[in-house]
Amino acid sequence: MIQSAAIKYTPPGQGQPGIAYDMDPQGLAIIDHKYLIISAYSKSKTFDSVLWVLDFKTGRFVKPIALNNIDHVGGITYDEDHKRLWVATINQEQRAQVQSVTLKEIEKYNFKKQKKPIKFEHGTNLSAPLRTSYMTYHKNKLYISYFDKVRGGQLFAYKLNKKGLFKKDKMQDGLALPSENWSTYSQIQGISFDKNNILLSTSYGDFNSQLLIFKNKLNKPNYNLDLSEADKAIILSPYME
Repeated sequence: MIQSAAIKYTPPGQGQPGIAYDMDPQGLAIIDHKYLIISAYSKSKTFDSVLWVLDFKTGRFVKPIALNNIDHVGGITYDEDHKRLWVATINQEQRAQVQSVTLKEIEKYNFKKQKKPIKFEHGTNLSAPLRTSYMTYHKNKLYISYFDKVRGGQLFAYKLNKKGLFKKDKMQDGLALPSENWSTYSQIQGISFDKNNILLSTSYGDFNSQLLIFKNKLNKPNYNLDLSEADKAIILSPYME
């Protein structure tokens, strides 16, 4: 657990600034090879979640960013095309949603002076999945997924508009509709794309983790990211998310 400045969780209003001693790191995103963003939540849920901003080159801690929720916020990703950080959260109906904040607002934010959480620019409720295990941005799409031990995993793609936001014509009953979806191997905790491949990380408990490498065939009909489809599997130490 890690110590951090944060906002005390005091629903329904905003709590007071304080120091949390039980912050559990969850997600990671890189911003323009300038910043490293790490998300974390309070295990006791006595404080709201946070983002930590680090210098990408030196690893120096720059500042904390307080959020206005107690969600795990494990799914975070940066849209380098529109300079926007997306964070996976949960709405009041306990459904998955994603919210975003611009790089400009991240750089302007000062917790010591403002003593309040950063304000998200946009928020969208999702029709699927019901929860978010991991998320990434790639070529104007958000890839969002969830898994459970029994039913495995599902990966959903949401195509964004020219401004990098959810398309209003792809909504139903206030929920964004995915443009594509695939089944995945269970216990997937992270996803990344390179030029030709999809990389999925698996991790669960004290067991060894795996890095699964797939040729990117997402445009192929009936293609799924099952273990049998992986072109390579690399065994790694536990807790690799």
